[in-house]
Order: sequence, then C-alpha cells, then structure tokens
Amino acid sequence: MYNISWQGIVADAATKAPVVGCDLYCTSFYQRNIDESDKHQQQSITNYHGQFLLNFQKGYRLNVTLEADGYLKTHLKYPMYKLKKTDTIFITKEPVQSRIILYLLPENKMEAHTPFIREKWQQPDSIKARKTKKEWWGYDFINQKATNLIDSTDIWLEYKNKSSNNYVLKSTNQGGILPIFKSEIQTSFLLEMEKAPLEGYLDSYKPTGKEAGYFILCRNGKTFVKMIPEDYLCKVSYQTDKNVINETGIRFSYALQNDKLHPYSFPVVEINDLLNQSTATSFLDGSKEDNF
Repeated sequence: MYNISWQGIVADAATKAPVVGCDLYCTSFYQRNIDESDKHQQQSITNYHGQFLLNFQKGYRLNVTLEADGYLKTHLKYPMYKLKKTDTIFITKEPVQSRIILYLLPENKMEAHTPFIREKWQQPDSIKARKTKKEWWGYDFINQKATNLIDSTDIWLEYKNKSSNNYVLKSTNQGGILPIFKSEIQTSFLLEMEKAPLEGYLDSYKPTGKEAGYFILCRNGKTFVKMIPEDYLCKVSYQTDKNVINETGIRFSYALQNDKLHPYSFPVVEINDLLNQSTATSFLDGSKEDNF
C-alpha cells in the first residue's frame, strides 16, 4: 500500500479518557524488491486531546509500541490492509503496587529505631567543664532513621517554652508540613484521605492540639508520609560517664509511601492489611512473653 495516513486517539481502557503525552514508536515494513524487505520508522506523541497522526509512503505491515507514564507498555501489529484511517487505541494502567511502609509505635517503649524528634541537652557533671551542649534530632523518612544532621532530615522541632507543649515543627524548603485537623477526620487519619494533597505545605507549623496528624513532603520533593504524633511530650533523662542527658520531643507512627509511580497514594486497603499484620504480630509477641 502507498501514501498511508493513520490518525486516531489513545485512550484509557478503563475510563475511556484520552491519554495525553503517549509516545507512539512505529515501524512500517515495505518490500524493497522481490527478495528484500526494508522498514521506515516514525515517532509521534498524543496531544492534549489524546490525538496522533502518522504518515507513511508505503508499507505492508505496521508495528506500534505505545508508552505513557503510569500505563503498561503496549505492542501492536497491523497488516496495512486492515489499518483504519481513524482509530482508537486503548491502553491499560499499570497495576498499583503499593510500597507503603508502616511504623506503629510500641506501647511504653523507647527503642533505638523509634521515631523521636527532639531537643537533646548534654549537661556536664563538672562545673568546670564546657557549657551545656544542645542538639536537634530530626527524622529522615527516606532512610527511616533519626539523625542530628538537620540537612538530612525531613522534619524536626524547636521548643519555645520548655514548661509546656509549646513547640514548632520544622521542615526543609523543598519539603513541607500539612496539618490535617480532627474535624476533617471521621475515625482514623491512617484509614482516611487516600491522596496526599500536592499544595499547601508549610516550612514550619506550631501545633494547636486540634491536629489528627500531618502529611509530610520529604526533602526530595517527591516522597509523601502520613505522620501521626503522640499528643504529649516524651521526656527522657539518663547519665553517661561525663554528662547528664535530657531529651524532650515527640514520638510518632507513620505511613511512608515508597512507590515512585504512585507517590501521593495511600490506599486504605493496603494500610488496613498492614495494620492487621502489625496487630497479629504484636499479639503473637505478647503470647510468647507470657509463656516465660
């Protein structure tokens, strides 16, 4: 066949909505001579309405590969005599493979890996020793650890008044803090609001006590977290060889979405499954302890 024109729309197989920015990589095979075939390659991309247009001088078969963000790669083959001048191609979204990491605080326990953002004071035993040293310890969600390297943290806090719960949550310029209030939630922040908002994040926020939790945008500007802090300050005091250490801060549970394809998604089904697994694990651990 000669002077082939092919146009159409690429659409979502489920919603039938047009897919914008879908790449089409096309190869037209034609007969060079009686013994040899050759090919001509062409590329197109769908516009705002999901439309594409391709033209070929000649060919007997057309191979097409379609690629779009969030969709399965699709391969099609058309004999030219069956090719419609106007066509609709349906492509399927990639299945959601959630990579949520859930951390639930152990009751009445302080472990090395417990998320605990705080101010840490080192008071020397000796009066002649150096002055009191203060450190800020924040939390690095990306690597899931507490650290005093503030540039490597996603959230930390500063106190305004040590005698009360008067503190300010801090975040990086690239990231941010978005409070979700109890009035916005019916039962559980973990099991509601399946999509993290994309706007409205703050560099710092002073809690009022009316918060059900927070969405945290990490310092990479791509990773989202649901953070649920305890509603009271956690205070720890202990002695080392040379110092008295006092730490005051907040502990929290969190759900970290680690899926780059669906960074804003917190599916209730996935989180509920993880909650059930955590409950089962806690129950089994308790049963083992009771046996001793």
